[in-house]
Amino acid sequence: MIEQTRPRRRAVLGLAPAVLLAVNALPAIAAGSSPTSFTPVMPAPTGAYPIGRVMIHLVDRKRRDPWNPGRKRELMVTVTYPARATGGCPRGSWMTPTQSKALEGLNDYLGIAKGTVNWRGMLGHARVGAPVHRRRGGLPVVLVSHGVWGSREAHGAHTEDLASHGYVVVSIDHTFEAAAVEFPGGRVEVSAQRPSPELLKNIEFINKMMNARVADVRFVLDELERLDDGHNVDASRRPLPPGLPGSLDLRRTGMFGHSGGGFTTAEAMFHDRRIRAGINLDGQMKPPFDGSYGQAAQRGLGRDRAFLLFGGGRLINPQGQIVNHNHVIGAANPTNDDTSWASFWKAHRGWKRDFTLRDGAHESFTDLQLLFRQVAEHWNLSVAAKLDPRIGVVAGGRSILAQRTYIAAFFDLHLLGRDRHMLNGPSRHFPEIAFVP
Repeated sequence: MIEQTRPRRRAVLGLAPAVLLAVNALPAIAAGSSPTSFTPVMPAPTGAYPIGRVMIHLVDRKRRDPWNPGRKRELMVTVTYPARATGGCPRGSWMTPTQSKALEGLNDYLGIAKGTVNWRGMLGHARVGAPVHRRRGGLPVVLVSHGVWGSREAHGAHTEDLASHGYVVVSIDHTFEAAAVEFPGGRVEVSAQRPSPELLKNIEFINKMMNARVADVRFVLDELERLDDGHNVDASRRPLPPGLPGSLDLRRTGMFGHSGGGFTTAEAMFHDRRIRAGINLDGQMKPPFDGSYGQAAQRGLGRDRAFLLFGGGRLINPQGQIVNHNHVIGAANPTNDDTSWASFWKAHRGWKRDFTLRDGAHESFTDLQLLFRQVAEHWNLSVAAKLDPRIGVVAGGRSILAQRTYIAAFFDLHLLGRDRHMLNGPSRHFPEIAFVP
């Protein structure tokens, strides 16, 4: 999960967890290496429900893969949900074996010996295959899209927490653009591109990528409709958790994404009205040139759609200046070089809010914040020069609690009609979060 160590603000859509992809090029710990001594821990979910999880293999037989035209489009999604009971069901890994192996390259980046962090032993809180806690009328659904060259596994802390509050959370890997996607049987498909800021300025690449991403989201929605009709949508026909088919309320569908996934969220909402509410976690919403995408930023999403902008407050621009990433530009925020949020703010006539994680940076909105902080604190590492530009200086525990609370409050309001009364201004309970009027 490592980019260049020189501080640099995300290019166009954010190199986000391109960190994951770059780590794949670093030396990995060989099998049989020395015993590990520290295992990072995911924060426990804050909701009332125990949670379950299943990974589902989807094949779109009507669409050729845009990055590999000789094949049909294949996706992996993780479905995390409120569980009825979890007895006898094992805890799922935080990351797949492929991503866990990639994380081993972080040892070199952080300057610690190989084998001193048990990346492969990290566990989530969801129980694999646990029966679904069904409710009359069905469970609301939230889709998740990762950053460019990222991974659906980079948002486990958010997805588990939402599920514990009663949501079915469907995390999507965008195959051949994602860092690495592990399919049933251990087959791994890596990104078809070499990550670079220059590629993110290429209009043909951006349009191709966004076409693929939006089509992926719409296909997943189609498959969820089939799942709710009682079909087993897994391409390998592996068994689904008891109670999952027929458990959804797709009339209450939302979506969030980080970096390029935030861009994807807005564009998917523009092209598919099945998504009622969305959150952009620190992602630009249009490229700095005229392309086919960026429609949401230019035209808004309609009065009946809700959208939340959630930016970092310690981003670094190409001039090395600290930036508050929000919809304010010009003299009031002279270092902010992203005009897409201002464009969206002006164009969107529906419900909208803008919040800033005051001391957070781009990767503060991913699990990287948790991993980096825990390892650095455990080993008392002096790596602030490397970590601060990526994850900011906000306390990791407070950061993830604030994000979880605001994300759940947004979807509670717009999918369930439950108002926590914390989205209309600043909150004394979360001084880490700034309200941007």
